[in-house]
Amino acid sequence: MFVRWHCTERLSVDVIAGARYIDLSLDFDLGLQSQRFGRPIDTHASDGVWDAVVGVRGHADLNRRWYLPYHLDVGAGQSELTWQAAG
Repeated sequence: MFVRWHCTERLSVDVIAGARYIDLSLDFDLGLQSQRFGRPIDTHASDGVWDAVVGVRGHADLNRRWYLPYHLDVGAGQSELTWQAAG
C-alpha cells in the first residue's frame, strides 16, 4: 500500500507500508558417508519470517533530461531488521 505524500513538478514522495515474508532454506550434502553410521552426511533446514515494512519511494527530477528514482524501506518483526535501498 502507498500514499502520495508530496508531489511537485520536480519531486514526488510516496509513503509505503506493508509486510514482507522471507523464506530461508539450506540443503547441505558433503557427498560422503558416515563410517560410524553408514548413511550420507547431509542436512536440510528451513524457516520463514514475517516483517512489517515501512518506507518511501518516488523520484527527483535533476533537470529536463535526468531524474533519480529512489526506494527505501525498513522492516522488523520476527527477524531483527530488514532493509533495502535503491536509487
